[in-house]
Amino acid sequence: LIEKAGPVDEIISVGDLIDRGEDSKAVIDLCKALNIKVCKGNHELMAQEVLEEFDPTKPFNRMWLLGSDWFNNGGEKVYRQYEENPSELLDFIKDLPIYIKTTHTHEGLPIIVSHTFLGTFSNNVLNATNEDLKAHESVFLWTRSQPNKHATPSFFNIFGHTPTDYLGTKNAKPITYNYGINLDTGACYNLENRGKLTGILLPEMEIIQI
Repeated sequence: LIEKAGPVDEIISVGDLIDRGEDSKAVIDLCKALNIKVCKGNHELMAQEVLEEFDPTKPFNRMWLLGSDWFNNGGEKVYRQYEENPSELLDFIKDLPIYIKTTHTHEGLPIIVSHTFLGTFSNNVLNATNEDLKAHESVFLWTRSQPNKHATPSFFNIFGHTPTDYLGTKNAKPITYNYGINLDTGACYNLENRGKLTGILLPEMEIIQI
């Protein structure tokens, strides 16, 4: 997809780099190598919550790890890749931002990128620091809210998190709203209306897929 996009100034990911593909470590290594900016996703949050609490020296901690939400959502394979040095993964994900503000605008609105749609919670998101938002990051990173056409937005939100076919679209198409776009077309799923990796080129707002 990066090759298809051609030369760009920067690349931003909506997050969920881990748990869903065959080689999460390779995805993270690619992001590091190409200096890709990454928003924290709910899967990164699950991993962070586990890795911050896990102590292999404590009795029954490994049983707790095996029963964790992270492992039950694909995390075990990722953990095995980092088992010798889990702090490498934790160090990468713990400081990922909730959102990234771009230098672009769309129809007069500043464009921000995040894992989930943030406009439902507050039109003051742009005035909050990522540190402020992280106090409630579990709420932000797990919401399934989508833009409401009757709301008055303060930003245009590029996001993912919920595969668009779950919301009623076909043929792995992103969903465009009046002040947001959901790019999650289920790249990791081999299903009829998923299975494409989707990006958007700014400021043209051109959709690219592979």
